[in-house]
Amino acid sequence: MIFLTRRLFRNRQRWTQGSTAIRSFVLAFVVPSLLCTVLAQAQASNEYQPAKIIAVEQVSSPDNITSGTDAAVTPNVSRFNLSVELGEQVYLCRVKTASDFDLNWANGKEVQARTKDKVMYVKRANGKVFKLSIVGVKKAQ
Repeated sequence: MIFLTRRLFRNRQRWTQGSTAIRSFVLAFVVPSLLCTVLAQAQASNEYQPAKIIAVEQVSSPDNITSGTDAAVTPNVSRFNLSVELGEQVYLCRVKTASDFDLNWANGKEVQARTKDKVMYVKRANGKVFKLSIVGVKKAQ
């Protein structure tokens, strides 16, 4: 962009009066408009959108868990599959919580969410953001 600006102003004496008006128009309106469009697009991808938790399913863990190490397995962890409808897609997300924390209350709740790569960020009403790992995606019905 700096190159174009220098080039336009370097040959100022050679330009006629009509082309100076065009150059001024381009510099004053077109270039800032393009910059604003690019910035707005980048910001839109980071904004939270309304989403709905449409299903909560507790994943049962088998009793004979072997982790491949000698470390003790954490028995007080519950795993849930959450289906979240965001836009025209349904995301299947996996969540780990403490065993005394039940997520069935979240079924049917409206939340603010956004996705990036294989992670969904869900913002609660109090402003706290939770990260959920996305396991699968399918088209909403």
